[in-house]
Amino acid sequence: MISTWIRALLLESLTLLLLCFRALPTAAQPGFISIDCGSASQKNYTSNSGIKWSNDDNYILGGYDSGPVWTWQGDWAEQLHSFRYFNESRSKFCYGLPVEVNKTYLVRAGFLWGNFSDLSEGPISFDLTVFSSLWKTVEVSAVTDFRSDLKDGVTSPLTAETIVRSTSSVMNVCLVRKTGNPFINSLELRPMDDDMYVDVFKNKLLVNHWRWTAGRCCLSSPR
Repeated sequence: MISTWIRALLLESLTLLLLCFRALPTAAQPGFISIDCGSASQKNYTSNSGIKWSNDDNYILGGYDSGPVWTWQGDWAEQLHSFRYFNESRSKFCYGLPVEVNKTYLVRAGFLWGNFSDLSEGPISFDLTVFSSLWKTVEVSAVTDFRSDLKDGVTSPLTAETIVRSTSSVMNVCLVRKTGNPFINSLELRPMDDDMYVDVFKNKLLVNHWRWTAGRCCLSSPR
């Protein structure tokens, strides 16, 4: 008969093995899409967390690359160092992401205007939509001191997350202008297991408004 301590050792080893499988790099996690919007053409890289990022050339037509927008870029993740912005006359700009039909996905978008301009022409406001359903209204306005003012979307990152069930083989994530020029730094897609969020129906979204941690000193978004 296996002694108690051997059983405990085997259980601990199995637990560590499962954790290792959950931490496999994105190459072993099909369906992951991580887009560094507005980054240099043909620029692809792997972040410190093992996420493979690509530029957005294959996902959208139109818009302009901002180039680096921070003089102290080390403060933020690389995908937030630049963005794609849209100042054409039309009002709607859409990313097309390949997906499986009738599958649930987490979609995450990041925004950080930084010191690209002083927003003296007025605030920027635009709607985010997924499959034509309203996801979030993004609003950013001017700050007086880039070093001390913490304002979401300007001097600190603004993140939007939603859970959605796909209705076609292409997921359209769109920025719809209200005022100013819409912009976006990053766009991520993560497939969910079939038994997760089973109550998400077509044309309905689950939107994350905030995230709390209990017991940990720090909180980061799911990879």
